[in-house]
Amino acid sequence: MRELGTRASTLLFAVVAATGLAAGADKMESGGAKAGRTRVIRSWPEPMTVKGQAVMGRISYEFDYDAGVFSRIVQDASGRTLESKTYARGEIDVAPSDDEIAEAFEKVRSDPEFARIMDQTGGQLMGGFVLNERAGLPCGPGARCIHVQINSVDGWGLVRWAVVDLTKGAFAYRSYRPEMSQGGAQ
Repeated sequence: MRELGTRASTLLFAVVAATGLAAGADKMESGGAKAGRTRVIRSWPEPMTVKGQAVMGRISYEFDYDAGVFSRIVQDASGRTLESKTYARGEIDVAPSDDEIAEAFEKVRSDPEFARIMDQTGGQLMGGFVLNERAGLPCGPGARCIHVQINSVDGWGLVRWAVVDLTKGAFAYRSYRPEMSQGGAQ
């Protein structure tokens, strides 16, 4: 019985530690990219071995909006960084976080022209995918661009397609067409 209590305590500690790490990840820049210019994009608990002991740790991918680079951070249960790697601009990409999608959607909603279009059409926002372009284009390496579409009220008709660059806090494309990513006319 005592062994069961010890195992339960160990499991509870691992859950509390993992939850604490998750809370720490969430508070890192929950105010948006401009609050600190870095944001944890993805983070998850993962079992790992530290000094020969199995512990619950955390792996996180963080984006630096000023430098335009991703970092991979591995932490132990106490939040101590065990490993950190920063990738070159455009070397890796990570699907956008809910906060990034919300920020891009808000940029469209708060724009007077797009707000007017949404009011007149009853349009709804859809999208949230990253746009990666080659160097020399608005969403080239180092940019963090999110597709946002205004679709008809039934969701089937495209009214307007914009791309928001979160690194600049501006529109990369106010009226996007896929051929633009090939270097075509804007």
